[in-house]
Formats: sequence, structure tokens, C-alpha cells
Amino acid sequence: MAIAIDASSPARFDLVHGTPSDDPTGTSASFTPPTGSLLVVSVSSDTAAGNSPTISYSGGGWAYTERVYRGDAEGTAGVVSLATAPVTTGASMTVTVTVNNMGVSRNTAISGSVKVWVVTGQDASPIGATAENSATTNNWTPAGPTTTAANSIVFGSGGDWNALGSPTSSDLTEDAFTNAYYSGLHGYKSVASAGATTINYDAAGASVADWNMVALEIKEAAAGGGAVSHLFQLMGMGN
Repeated sequence: MAIAIDASSPARFDLVHGTPSDDPTGTSASFTPPTGSLLVVSVSSDTAAGNSPTISYSGGGWAYTERVYRGDAEGTAGVVSLATAPVTTGASMTVTVTVNNMGVSRNTAISGSVKVWVVTGQDASPIGATAENSATTNNWTPAGPTTTAANSIVFGSGGDWNALGSPTSSDLTEDAFTNAYYSGLHGYKSVASAGATTINYDAAGASVADWNMVALEIKEAAAGGGAVSHLFQLMGMGN
């Protein structure tokens, strides 16, 4: 089965403060991913603390792993992160994300955004290469991951601390957002061959932006199937 973004993927959701001292939190709509699929969680958040987000699941209970992160301590403001979790048993669930110790007082303001993708047809060992970077270029095309397999999907998360407006991308299927304090996007693209990639992040207008970005390769199942076929091969039952 070819790797794909499953239709069960929930809509993008915002991270919102409660009171000035609260960490921004948001929860997805309920969704039911197929058994054996993979969740990819993209977080892009306004923060001066530079801490990784925490992720929890209702109705799932699988452990997530942060695969790539870039935060304020690494040069520019805001946090971007990509994490994954395997779906061992499909069930109705939600995903909740909190950015801890934000260090910015916003009081009931939207402070960031999360997108959860449900991926099917991924390899039994699906995690490929990663990339991270920062820049102040408005229309920016940094190096993405040097992919390790053909027919991978590369996921990207970008954030513009200068909040110039909803960004766009010339090469990602994107889900962008903006508010008074922060702008960004979540996106993905298919990559036919292994090798060097780039990802475009184009801030609104032409003013100086303040970008952080991360990217992650998810590999397609090897010919003959994914995790189940791989298990059969280990047992001497496959080709």
C-alpha cells in the first residue's frame, strides 16, 4: 500500500491561553485512525521559553516521540516541533498539546497551532531524516532533510515570530495560520527519490520575518507491505 495521508486526520487546532500564567493548550476534534497507522503531530507556537511541547491522547494511550525540535534558545523566537506516535489499535480519540513554561503573558489569546496527520502505508521503521533551521529571510527556502528512501512524505513545521500574516509555501500542501502575536504553517510533500530536499516558507508581505523550521521524513513501506509483511518475513513466511 502506498504511503498516504488518511482522511481521518483531524482539522488543525489552535493553542490558547487561559489566564496570563497559563501555558497555551489545545485539543483536536475526535477522530478514529486506522489500526497500524502513524500519527504525525506538528506544533508551531509563540514562546520565549524554548521548551518542547507535551502531547497526550484520550482513547489511545500510545507513547509519542518528539523527532525534531527548534526553539528560542537556538537563535530565533518560537517553538516548532514534529512528533510521532504509532497507532496500535484504532479507536476514537483526541490529541491534546500544551507548550510548557511559555514565558509570554497573553491572557486568553491564541498563541500557536497544531496539526495532526494520520499516515498509512508507512514502513515498519518509518522514521527517516530530519532537518531544522532558522532565518530572517521573508521568502525562505532552506535545506530540508536528505531523504533516505524513495516515495517518502516530508513533513514541515514553520513559525514566524514577527507575525507578518498567514504564510504560504511553493512546495508544501499547507495549513497556515496567523494571529496578533505569531504566524506559521504546517505542511507536507511527497518526495519521489532519496536525496537532498528543500522546503519553501514564504511569510506574508515583504518585511523581515523571524523563522524557525523543522522537517521530518516518513518512509513508505518497502515493496511487499509494511509492518505485517515485515513480521512475516522475520518468521520465514514472506518472500
